[in-house]
Amino acid sequence: ILHLMKKGISPNDTLVANRRARQHNITPVFAFMAGWPSETWEEICQTLELARALRRENPRAVLDPLSPVTPIPGTPLWEEALTLGLKPPETLEGWGEWEFGNYDTSDKRMPWLSADDRRRIYSLCRTWFKAYSRAHTLDGIKSRHLRAMAKISYTPMTTFYQWQLERVLS
Repeated sequence: ILHLMKKGISPNDTLVANRRARQHNITPVFAFMAGWPSETWEEICQTLELARALRRENPRAVLDPLSPVTPIPGTPLWEEALTLGLKPPETLEGWGEWEFGNYDTSDKRMPWLSADDRRRIYSLCRTWFKAYSRAHTLDGIKSRHLRAMAKISYTPMTTFYQWQLERVLS
């Protein structure tokens, strides 16, 4: 999938950069996507495993919410999506309603996936958000007491959602 994205890096490169960030007390931020054309569930699980390894090796690493792939006009993915059945809006008003960042369980933006696969990916994205996207917000709380209270309240919830992601991987 990384070659489809033209990232020019490997998962190992990401792990090395994460370790270096930890050594230099830098908080890295990582973003992931799922639902690429031809992406298998095994590849999605490999993405989840990479994210887990990043957090395991560097607890300060921030994992942005897992995002569903959204084709953007002018990109190679857009052209591929058109051949796979993507039907773009035909009017300016239609483009105004085209939600690039929100979940869309219809086949509007990802027609190459079955309805079950779309629901599965969107469920995974929501679970990922609940499992990983709140922890880094504690850094912004200046009061030590408020930070401790916030951690007490979110830890059971994030632990539960991380456990749910573990079930996906097993």
